[in-house]
Amino acid sequence: MPVALKVRRPVICMDTAMEDMQRTVDRVVQEFLSGREAVASDLYRSVLFDEGGAPEDFEFFGTVVPHDYLDYSAEDCCRLEEFVTDDRLTELADGAAATEEEKQEYRRRVMAEVEDGSADAEIISGYWVRRLQHSDGRTVFALGTVKGYSFSGVTYTFHGLFRNVEEAMKDLSTWGVVVQG
Repeated sequence: MPVALKVRRPVICMDTAMEDMQRTVDRVVQEFLSGREAVASDLYRSVLFDEGGAPEDFEFFGTVVPHDYLDYSAEDCCRLEEFVTDDRLTELADGAAATEEEKQEYRRRVMAEVEDGSADAEIISGYWVRRLQHSDGRTVFALGTVKGYSFSGVTYTFHGLFRNVEEAMKDLSTWGVVVQG
């Protein structure tokens, strides 16, 4: 007659994974706040930065529009349709200098594309700021960006760790206009 055995299987639960993650966060925060920013950044990049997407626990997000994308371009003067006459649009397409008013309208229309979601994701990056909180309450913030399309390739970039969100936004604004989500 077969004997029923009670087999005790090890229980691997999310608690263990969360504890491991918290230990890593603690180490990242400790290294960063101890002046070892490079060590902290390397650890974050290798263990916590997921190149498959934004972390699920980010707190701040939005879009950053590169400064040069906001500069008037004769190649894209069609953005000024209905703002200028057809004759003026032809002049601009042929290389005529844009007026300050036309440049401002061009910039406004580029920003409108960003806000309505029709801007080119190959150029316009999404960003997120993730709070990393040590178990003792101290925090640092990680900044990441993403650009591209799933069908042509997506690029995730880790920009660094910062003492606060304001520092992260200041860093981000050096290369573009930040539009918060």
